[in-house]
Amino acid sequence: MILLVEDSPTAALLIEQYLVKGFGEPVEVVRFERVEPAIRASLERDVHCLLLDLSLPDSAGLSGLRRVLEAVPHVPVVVLTGTDSEEMAVSAVKAGAQDYLIKGQVDAQSLARSIRYAIERGRIERELEGRVLRDPLTGLANRALFEDRLRQAIARSESSGLPFALLFFDLNDFKRINDTLGHAAGDQTLLEVAARATDAVRPQDTVARFGGDEFAVLCERLPGSADAVNPAERVVAAVCESPVVIDGRETQVDLALGIATGDGASDAGSLTREADAAMYRAKDRGIRRERFAPATKENEERLELEAGLRGALADGQLVLHYQPLVRLDDGRLLGVEALVRWDHPKRGLVPPLSFIPIAEELGLIGQLGHWVLREACLQLRSWSHDYATEDLILSVNVSPVELADPDLPGGVERILAETGMPADRLCLELTERQLVRDTEQAERQLSSLQQAGVRVAIDDFATGYSSLDLLARLPFDFVKIDRSLISGLDRNQRKMRLLQGLCGMIGALDTQPIAEGLERSEEAGLLRDLGCTIGQGYLFGRPQPAADVVARLGTRP
Repeated sequence: MILLVEDSPTAALLIEQYLVKGFGEPVEVVRFERVEPAIRASLERDVHCLLLDLSLPDSAGLSGLRRVLEAVPHVPVVVLTGTDSEEMAVSAVKAGAQDYLIKGQVDAQSLARSIRYAIERGRIERELEGRVLRDPLTGLANRALFEDRLRQAIARSESSGLPFALLFFDLNDFKRINDTLGHAAGDQTLLEVAARATDAVRPQDTVARFGGDEFAVLCERLPGSADAVNPAERVVAAVCESPVVIDGRETQVDLALGIATGDGASDAGSLTREADAAMYRAKDRGIRRERFAPATKENEERLELEAGLRGALADGQLVLHYQPLVRLDDGRLLGVEALVRWDHPKRGLVPPLSFIPIAEELGLIGQLGHWVLREACLQLRSWSHDYATEDLILSVNVSPVELADPDLPGGVERILAETGMPADRLCLELTERQLVRDTEQAERQLSSLQQAGVRVAIDDFATGYSSLDLLARLPFDFVKIDRSLISGLDRNQRKMRLLQGLCGMIGALDTQPIAEGLERSEEAGLLRDLGCTIGQGYLFGRPQPAADVVARLGTRP
């Protein structure tokens, strides 16, 4: 098939006649008047050569040629134009055109000969490229070709203003496949991964194998930097969602992928290091995808927090604040939730969302969680000695890392014994997201905790992972209904009916509902009438230091 990009019907008819005469047989010619539809057709069809005019409605000069070569570099292009310019001809060939022909100076034979030569040169170039610049196992681009295309992408981004993305990924536990199934099975796995990754991205994107189980993908002309996540998600889904079948045996493949985005001001070496670092960061965190954040003021601040967090525990910079949990029927204080804050020597109080994820990445979350639980238990015991707080419940959050630790129940029991804290006054909170990751393990952990007398709450219920199966299977004492379901309750009859049913269902399971994020007395009153017994939020008090909680603890015994 030959694509003819020509907006003049008269010129197009003459060229088609030349092609039939020059090749001596009918030729399949598909004509377009603009560059963009021709590019789309080249991506979808088996095109042998593209004849391109340089004066078109959507392009002028060499811009159309550059767009074609950028989008479909595998298609040989012959320029056929009315512009008789030696300088333009040289520039076109340097840009990648196989030939430069001038209308009125070409006949049927010379046009057919130019196309044949262009197709043959393209074949030879691809063959040479395959020998030198292709991975011998998968046929993907190798590192040398990928780095060359990355440099070209930077140059094209500078002229177009559109960003591009660099994706690095490798296979988790690939050595196990080689060791248990043999290297032939390992090669078959790599071939399947290469095919799936190629199918997951656009034809104009470059997929490369750097060696071993390391792969890279270059995605150009993205609408915005944030759109880099889209091809990354497609690659992850394509590679991981279904097992690889080798000799009738299914093998599940998993990967870790890092993302870096660039533009015309980027440096190829820096981008490669950024994507590589993001990939290993994803691997260390036990997740499939991680995006590298380019150097910004915010990320410099993050690095400073990472450096300071290791010493924060030892230096006594962490403090606990407590937020009240109250009964909605009489406003009586029922308990407090312990919330950690970092009293940074330069930044003041740093909220948990700014440093808890960092603690998880640095492997400090277990140590941090142990400190929070111990300090909170000691504080409650201190209040119990000085105030009438025998029934006060202490609520403490548990991280996903802690929940995955088989020693969580044992560790909690040791802290309770050390601090003299009654087990039935401690409530551990876990989010829905944690519980759905491994429900069976969560069920074992929670059962062990409750056998020890500790209460358990599911936090942030109704934030997207809600499952009645969780309520049926796992032993909860409290269900904390997220603010998103409560906000605007007095103006939404559907929410009211939903919450009424939800509170009734929770109560039927001998579990108490807790409304989170209450800010208005109208909401609290409605929730009380709907069957919710406990509330938490700014309406009853913000998180505050232990000394400020004393005023609500009642009289001394």
